[in-house]
Amino acid sequence: MSEIEFNTVQYEYCTNCGAQNIKGNNFCGKCGSRLENMQSQEQFLYNDFKKYIEVKAEYYLPKFQTFKLSHKQTSWNWCAFFFSAYWFIYRKMYGYAAILIGTHCLLNFMMWLNLTSLFVWTVSLVEMIILGIFGNYIYMRHLEKRMEQEKSLTGELKNVFVKRNAGVNTLAVVILIVVDLILELII
Repeated sequence: MSEIEFNTVQYEYCTNCGAQNIKGNNFCGKCGSRLENMQSQEQFLYNDFKKYIEVKAEYYLPKFQTFKLSHKQTSWNWCAFFFSAYWFIYRKMYGYAAILIGTHCLLNFMMWLNLTSLFVWTVSLVEMIILGIFGNYIYMRHLEKRMEQEKSLTGELKNVFVKRNAGVNTLAVVILIVVDLILELII
């Protein structure tokens, strides 16, 4: 019985369109661009991002890699589209969540004052679309800032920083949902 040897396929990514290509190809299989200036997967900060993402890393890592190699900033994120503030809190992007919650409070106040609801709904829809398109890129940039901050720390401070900033915050989302429900019942 003969043994089958499995080789690990190495990939490179097109600097023009970001498509994955087998290392050694001369042209991109998607856009046809010459692949002489390829950047290998090893150059991507895979482990650093994975450490911070934790949940659903298999979804985000390919998107981040495409952003890095193709210099694009757009993709689609359904959670950022439908559940913007909740998604930002879940992903520990509290500043963005605060801005969204403030915007929603202002829009709700405008509706309470009987200002044009068409305007309020239009602003809300535009916000949702923008966050759906740029949510993944915003998340990547947020993580890059955290990784840069981590570099200046050492020892236990570094471990505490990573633990506080990595992963997701489900409890904060549950608390926000409960507060939203209470406010809906009161108002």
